[in-house]
Amino acid sequence: MFGEHFGAGYLTLVIIAVGASMSALYADISYYLQYLSLNRTVLDSTLLAMPKMVTRLFHWTKAMVR
Repeated sequence: MFGEHFGAGYLTLVIIAVGASMSALYADISYYLQYLSLNRTVLDSTLLAMPKMVTRLFHWTKAMVR
């Protein structure tokens, strides 16, 4: 359908599709938890995720510079 050259980007497309699906599934979870009066869980999860994302960004940009 997309031609023979498309096969090289198949894995990248799968990774992006899985990431987008996971993002869509978990994007609203904090709103649901707050609705259930689990505000502390939302805060704790956010505080745990923030340093992880900053660390990943640092390592990713460091790898891109090389």
